[in-house]
Amino acid sequence: MIGIATSCVPLLLAALPQEPASPAPVAAPPASGEARYATIVDVPVPDGVVLEVGGIAERERELFVSTRRGEVWRIEDPYAPKPKFSLWAEGLQEPLGLLDHDGWLYCAQRGELSRMRDADGDGRMDELETVASGWTLSGNYHEYCFGPALAKDGSMWLTLNKPFGDEPFGRAPFRGFAVAVQKDGSWIAECAGLRSPAGVAAAPWGEVFYTDNQGEWCASSKFAPLQRGDFHGHPWGIASCSDPRSKAPHPGEVKSGMRMEEAARTIPNFRLPAVWIPYDECGRSPAGFVWDDQARFGPYRGQVFCGDQYSSEVFRMSLEQVHDVGRARAIRSAAALRPASCASHGPRMDRCGAASPIVVGVRSAKASTAFSGSCGTVRRRLISSRSLPRAMDLTCGSRCQSMARRWQRTRSA
Repeated sequence: MIGIATSCVPLLLAALPQEPASPAPVAAPPASGEARYATIVDVPVPDGVVLEVGGIAERERELFVSTRRGEVWRIEDPYAPKPKFSLWAEGLQEPLGLLDHDGWLYCAQRGELSRMRDADGDGRMDELETVASGWTLSGNYHEYCFGPALAKDGSMWLTLNKPFGDEPFGRAPFRGFAVAVQKDGSWIAECAGLRSPAGVAAAPWGEVFYTDNQGEWCASSKFAPLQRGDFHGHPWGIASCSDPRSKAPHPGEVKSGMRMEEAARTIPNFRLPAVWIPYDECGRSPAGFVWDDQARFGPYRGQVFCGDQYSSEVFRMSLEQVHDVGRARAIRSAAALRPASCASHGPRMDRCGAASPIVVGVRSAKASTAFSGSCGTVRRRLISSRSLPRAMDLTCGSRCQSMARRWQRTRSA
């Protein structure tokens, strides 16, 4: 009897009055989640232009984009259907960061902090000055320099990547350090123990933060404040702590296999991060980040938007102060916020235009990407730093990655 009633349902429905067919295609209903409040806008790139983006700065209705290949491109009307690209500078050494300050564009090259400008207004850089230098390079792989970040005291902070691989050319001092360049061009080695610090920026209140990529001695990618004297866990380069230019005391022996809580208990200047960024939950290699401090993205006001080099995605972090210590949570963005290109290096909160987008550089020959947001309410599962395993190992490596995967499987079961 139930089977007969069920089979009659289509016939009964067919007998009811039907709504007339639409005279034109009907727009699909809005997508759920963040895709309802943010859109991805690709900035078309001319043929022959290869943007391996290392830094982004904006001025009114134009963007400046530095590339790993040593170029700086000027993009006029970047959100127009056909933005205008022009080569503004070239011949730099892997500029991984841009800062527009007092009429100059500051950039971090491998061996120096530079500033440049177009003095005669012909659309090309014609003045290039060295602001600071002196941190040496060995020639080993991955000795990148990121920044600068403008601190509230006017200093400009840079983060120096430690080398990777076999190190056939010996060791250079101060790798794995954060340095603060003073107004007179001198610099101070402020913090030690960094691994691959691919993002550095100042919060709206002036405090400097950085992101670090997971690997040996860095149990999972992290987001942490940089304060004078901090040791962030990686023992490579700590011999430079004895140099008079270092404000980071030598941490002493950093034992292999030491747990985080033991390091925090036994190393006086050991700095735990504000947030551990869960491996694969929010990318693998966080890079540049920016605060939405003016509610350009509605409900996300005060949150940090961070780009990931590996997974080409943007995720969010929300901070709070607990007993004078900063803590944060990482929030994985919806899939719609992930460009299909291979990597993102940014983002940059752009102030030009009513859409108030975040601009993210993607390592692609064909497109840069901007995210535009509007107000709305989004419910997402939150990942808290308290959710990570308490016994996380300071040495990590692939063992830590497998630990993180096991934790993820356990938590989702």
